[in-house]
Amino acid sequence: QFSFNDRVRLVSAEDGEFTDLRLGFDEAAWMSAFSPDGSMLVIPSKLGYARVWDTATWEVITTIRGFLLGLNSAGFSPNGRRMFTGGEVLPEEAFRLFETTSWLNVLTLDCEGTHFDLTRFSPDGNSVGMMDSQGLLTVWQAPTWEEIAEEEARTDGWRGHSRR
Repeated sequence: QFSFNDRVRLVSAEDGEFTDLRLGFDEAAWMSAFSPDGSMLVIPSKLGYARVWDTATWEVITTIRGFLLGLNSAGFSPNGRRMFTGGEVLPEEAFRLFETTSWLNVLTLDCEGTHFDLTRFSPDGNSVGMMDSQGLLTVWQAPTWEEIAEEEARTDGWRGHSRR
C-alpha cells in the first residue's frame, strides 16, 4: 500500500488488481495495518481520528474520533479483538485500545515522550511496546490474574493499572 494525494492504492497479491481508497486530508497511510485475518484495514489520521475499512467491500466500518491531537500509528492485537492507536504529542493519550465489535475505548495508557509512531503487540498479545520519535521505548505488560485479584482485594475493584 502507498499514499498519494488523498488516496491509498492497494495491490492484490493474488491477481495484481488495484483498489484505490479515497481518504481524507493527511491520513498517515504508511502507519496503517490490516487485522490478523485480513478483514479490516485501519488508517490513522494526523487530524485526530482513525478510519477502519472492511476489506471485502472497502466500505468504512467506523471512524474513531475524540483525540486531542493527531494519530501516528494504528493496528490490531494478534487475535484481532482489539485495535490500538498511537498518538501524536500528548503522553496522556499515547496509547488507546478499542474493542473491535463495539469500537469502545477500553484502555488508555500514558507514557513519556512524544510522536508515538511505532506501536506493536507481542505475538502472544500480553505485552505492547510503543516507541516515540526520540527512540524512547515503553513496554506495558498485561497484568496476571493473580495481580488483578490482589488489586481487587486491596481496593474496591480493579483500577486497570499496567506494569511498565
